Amino acid sequence: MIFGISVNTSKANYETILKKIWVTLKNKIPDCKVKIFLDGIDLEKEKHTLSFLFIIGGDGTILRNVRILKDHQVPIVGVNYGTLGFLASIEINDIGEAVEFIKNNNYYIEKRIMLSAFMDADDCVKKYVALNDIVVMKLPMSRLLKFKIFIDDKYYSTFSGDGLIIATPTGSTAYSLSAGGPIVLPSIESIIITPICPHSLNAKSLVIGSESTIKLEIDGIDDNCYVVVDGQRQEMLLGKQLLKICKFEKSCSIVRFDFYDYYSVLREKLINRI
Repeated sequence: MIFGISVNTSKANYETILKKIWVTLKNKIPDCKVKIFLDGIDLEKEKHTLSFLFIIGGDGTILRNVRILKDHQVPIVGVNYGTLGFLASIEINDIGEAVEFIKNNNYYIEKRIMLSAFMDADDCVKKYVALNDIVVMKLPMSRLLKFKIFIDDKYYSTFSGDGLIIATPTGSTAYSLSAGGPIVLPSIESIIITPICPHSLNAKSLVIGSESTIKLEIDGIDDNCYVVVDGQRQEMLLGKQLLKICKFEKSCSIVRFDFYDYYSVLREKLINRI
């Protein structure tokens, strides 16, 4: 087996966690190979060689690495070394047990759907991939955006507001939740449409099937409107542009162990969080 370890080097004492995983892998699986990626550098060209990828960091680190892996469903083991760690497979203290489980094939793969966004720009189509969400938003001092929403080529609704979130079930516990959207279990393949500060009493979140395609016609765009991918990558929208969003053809593969309990994670990291 070939293991990758991708680490966020902005984290304090990241070398200690990196060494702990490397030593544990070599002790428990002596014939394995280990490749290290600092801040994901060179992961793009090496990803097709990996059996598993350990990711050291928080949710943001996991999201960045997942987008690099997007075309290759490499099973990922998120090691929480961040603030929330909602996407992580294990905590630091679980590293030894996790490696032992992998060695004995005592794990399962949880598939998470991802989103594709297509934007017409300069006579070409730009494509973006997200695990959490695609957000169209204005800057604070800009005027309202007007969204005309089509689902599977059928007109759904029009509203004005600060923006719109298109989220996966994974992203339902992120920005969409803060904007009043529902929590959707990762096992329920769906897409969540959540308005941001709508100037309407009737603009509510909507959950649709994951095979549906969403098309957005957006008015009110100036130089202060952006498409934001997983809260990290952003692209400015210019003019009246059409944005199409649908399920990405590949899924994200997250390694889970028997001790993982989604409801416990939800309770400890969101419901009871202060």
